Amino acid sequence: MSYTSLINLCYKYLGYCLGVNPPLAPPPPNPPLTPPRRGGGDRSQETE
Repeated sequence: MSYTSLINLCYKYLGYCLGVNPPLAPPPPNPPLTPPRRGGGDRSQETE
């Protein structure tokens, strides 16, 4: 079994779970996981 056929199988399985047949297209790229900068971590270090 090739890699592409495995992906198609996953998409078919997802389609059955969601009750919808998604088009065979690559999923949208996930945004970079950047932690929110609120200054809380810096303040906690200062108190210590």
